[in-house]
Amino acid sequence: MEEIYSQKRYLSNVGTLPTVTVNMLKDFLKDYSILFCPDETSREFSSIIPVSKKDPQLVDDVSDIAHTLLICHNDNAESVLENYKSAFVLVLTRLKQTPDWIQTYKDRVLLVQGQENFSYFSFLLQKYFIEIMVWENDMDRIVLRKGSITELLNIGSHLTDNFFTVNDSHFNLIAYSDRVQPPDDISKHLINVGCLPEETIDRWKERALKQQIMTEDPCEEIPFIQVHRPLYVNYSYFASIVMICSGTKYTKGLEDIFKKITTRARSLCEIFWHKNIKTNYPFYFFFTRLLGGEEMTADYIRAQAALAKIPASAEFKLIALETGEMDKPHQLEGIVEAAAKLNNGRCHCFPYRKNLLVLYYSEPSDNGLSHMKSFDQLNKHIFEPYGIYSGVSQVFENIEDLDMAYKQTAIALGMKHTIMNELYAAGEEQNKGIFLFEEILLTYLVSQQNRDARFLEFTFSHTLVEKLYAEDKENETNYVALFWFYLHHERNASDVAKRLHMHRNTVIYHIEKIQKRFDLDLSVQSAFERMRVDFKAFFLESSNETFEDVFINTALNSMQDQED
Repeated sequence: MEEIYSQKRYLSNVGTLPTVTVNMLKDFLKDYSILFCPDETSREFSSIIPVSKKDPQLVDDVSDIAHTLLICHNDNAESVLENYKSAFVLVLTRLKQTPDWIQTYKDRVLLVQGQENFSYFSFLLQKYFIEIMVWENDMDRIVLRKGSITELLNIGSHLTDNFFTVNDSHFNLIAYSDRVQPPDDISKHLINVGCLPEETIDRWKERALKQQIMTEDPCEEIPFIQVHRPLYVNYSYFASIVMICSGTKYTKGLEDIFKKITTRARSLCEIFWHKNIKTNYPFYFFFTRLLGGEEMTADYIRAQAALAKIPASAEFKLIALETGEMDKPHQLEGIVEAAAKLNNGRCHCFPYRKNLLVLYYSEPSDNGLSHMKSFDQLNKHIFEPYGIYSGVSQVFENIEDLDMAYKQTAIALGMKHTIMNELYAAGEEQNKGIFLFEEILLTYLVSQQNRDARFLEFTFSHTLVEKLYAEDKENETNYVALFWFYLHHERNASDVAKRLHMHRNTVIYHIEKIQKRFDLDLSVQSAFERMRVDFKAFFLESSNETFEDVFINTALNSMQDQED
């Protein structure tokens, strides 16, 4: 007995603590006359203590009285209930009627009529507790050593004599309890063919997508009560576990036992999913390690990127598809297939938390990963067919910054309603389910009191302004000054022409050339504001110089010389 409790304490740290529910107690007591039982109770018991008439006081160090079942005789029941106000008490009596005091403690007492000796009754009940605890510990051991789902189902069959199956989201057979023969034609078909019949699939689809245990009455095909529970992995419907009550009849106590099996089955399904399903995402663990900010050597990162066929000098953009809130999680397969074709297939898709992430990559380019291209693709292939929202990061250069890009997508999705309101107020076209981090950048900067220095540095890296400024220094041009004055004067080409002593058409020509080069539309308010913020950040970074030093005096006449 002590060994069982020792195992129980150890396993409680890694799994579900073995317990016996009130409904399971009622099943155990089916051969007795239950004079009184609470109508509804969720009490579960991990230990049992008999309280005899000779020794009505318990030991002082009962650590968890709320989860300890006390057993006593009718003669001392009232005093035990009064002394231990959090305890649930099973009372054995030889009387044929309920005593008057029962109503005072009606929520925590189970009254059973029996003629057995109290000691023998306690022995039988403790034996049942040990049986359940050993049974649960056996299931936990399978989970701990990452055993097979079939092993787990066989342990369930050993206790219940019922037949179990686990079927995936397409109703293909994953595992079944082979120690019990399939009791009906549907189950035999499932084992022989590996999939449910088409007519049965149609009937099971609606049931499978409900995140709850369901029972189905006997029918001509399956003349036994069936109990179903869908299993969700990574927030998506993965499989269903089914118990056909051919050996032990359905009761609420049997359903509680079924819940214990399904809890462990879900853990094994997660392991199965990692081993088998994620082969579709071969670099899943590499990307999730980056997202988790783990320290990795440069050699490891280069090797993994090369295996993923990512160019050594690639630029990136991260898209987060909000698949966790789907009404029909089984559509995820179609979404993954559509997402894998984005950016002309130059991307990697993998699940992370409640989202499906899509990592774009491209050779360095001024507009290869432009937001305008991303918006059109996401709207056509993701939002319109599936209604899935997308959060979009900025373009970035270092794959080690993947966690920062994910933070941008999370901020964009988290503030999607704010983005839509701001676009509406600015008179722009209503957003179509694609939310750019740039659209919320100003609001984010104003609202943050404790700013993440690394995140801000990442946000203002790889900007169009820096690229133009580097080219100006190399080529002795001054496109940065032209661009800044165009923004400063609210896109008024005439005012810019006067300020820089240029012809208005020349200003328009160069601005359109820059917009086309970077696939940028400054008539979109969010793009216009982002460029102004980038300039402000650039000025701050160059604050050791005056504006004139940075722009005007270095190459003010170079553009005019080119025009001449």
